[in-house]
Amino acid sequence: MSLLVILSYTASDALLAAGMLSWAKELGGCPARDCLLVEDCKMNEAERAPVRAGAKAVFAKVSATSTPFKLPDEKWPLGPNHMFETGLRAALSLKRDFLWLEPDCVPMRRDWMEVVEAAWVKCQQPFMGQVIETGKPGLPPKMMSGVGCYRADGLKKLLPLVVQQKAKKAFDVALAGLTTPACQHSRLFWNFYGERELPPTFGRQRVANSPGNLLLLSSIPRPTLLFHRCKDGSLTRLLKEDLAKGLEWPGEKAKTAVPAPIPAQPPTKQASQPPPAPLPLPLALAARAGDSSPFPPGFKHNTRKPKMIVLGEQAAGGRK
Repeated sequence: MSLLVILSYTASDALLAAGMLSWAKELGGCPARDCLLVEDCKMNEAERAPVRAGAKAVFAKVSATSTPFKLPDEKWPLGPNHMFETGLRAALSLKRDFLWLEPDCVPMRRDWMEVVEAAWVKCQQPFMGQVIETGKPGLPPKMMSGVGCYRADGLKKLLPLVVQQKAKKAFDVALAGLTTPACQHSRLFWNFYGERELPPTFGRQRVANSPGNLLLLSSIPRPTLLFHRCKDGSLTRLLKEDLAKGLEWPGEKAKTAVPAPIPAQPPTKQASQPPPAPLPLPLALAARAGDSSPFPPGFKHNTRKPKMIVLGEQAAGGRK
């Protein structure tokens, strides 16, 4: 069964998600793959509509699930972690391998999904994505970026730690001890986070007064097929301009046929190192002696079975 694409979004980044889907459609869509939208339960129909319509134009089958309840405090990292936990529980219920996407991801060329899937088929590890050397205090020395591929039979190990740590750390940071040693490092993914409130933006050239967060297309490694994160649409705009000139990333003449998949990248040294000592992962969140609860007052945990609805499905003659 093909990779399930999971895309999470909230009201604040719904337009960004719709823009990413519009670009994916322009690149030819993903007509052989299914998508699950993870939606914030507080959203109304008007906020959901552009993303749902965009997803149905890209994927063969589109379903949706939502966070089961509103949290008393949804600031980072608790809010995003609540979304990932919801998607993780849904994938566990479906027993599906999945590719986790976020609204600020950018597909780089038309064959992006085919090549990622071909690499995943060859992957012998439970996870596939970019292994980052962080070099920052408070972060693990090496970690798998959250945007990546996750195998169904490895998900049960992740869920307890996501639940235990979701009020303290971003989910990819919290999971690094488990995912990184078992991750197939892939150059098809490139995460450039930038600073918390200063994500990267893209331009054709740098000048004297260019902002410090400006990147060029040449800043992105050539094998990259899925970039994270760009929040202002600047990278998509440059790729669209090149495509209109007959050029496709990374600056090649656009082809009418989808090229052969790139072989899966071998694991890097850091991704293949022996795993650290196993962490205690009790589902019960008993605090260690002397620790205060990391969760806000009134916080409740998600114990509900995921509910999913089918929004649209392609039939042989079109969408039904």
